[in-house]
Amino acid sequence: SGSLADFASAHEFYGLHREPGEGWVFRELAPNATALWLVGDFSGWERRDGFRAEHVEERGVWELRMPPGALRHGQHYRMELDWPGGGGPRLPAYVRRVVQDPASGIFSVPVPSRWMRPSRSAMSANLQSQTWSIMSGRFSAYSSLIRRFAILSFFGTP
Repeated sequence: SGSLADFASAHEFYGLHREPGEGWVFRELAPNATALWLVGDFSGWERRDGFRAEHVEERGVWELRMPPGALRHGQHYRMELDWPGGGGPRLPAYVRRVVQDPASGIFSVPVPSRWMRPSRSAMSANLQSQTWSIMSGRFSAYSSLIRRFAILSFFGTP
């Protein structure tokens, strides 16, 4: 069992990432899968051996490592999975953006253009300040709503 911070930062491990000097890595948690491929316009939307992930952990983590030139900004991808009794296309669980092709109606994930991985301590400090801002804003909005309700209840509606 991990901490809340571990859970909240799972997107740093799963999904598609560019690793400096090493190329691309894609990870997905798919415990019932028997095979997993990354497909996209880079593969003609077909399953190709060069984009087949490996099962790397007992709990169902799949990983695909690719060279730096395998993907580029502007391309789109999704997963193709096999599982006992079937298979089909799926979107990864950890993505920041999904788009739909207007002609086909098919959803895919664009390859990101920026790779920013702030330190966990910087993210934690930012999360704490955002949480305080959100809570302060909610309290303020809630207080305002209570005041309005009290005024309406006392004077009635116009």
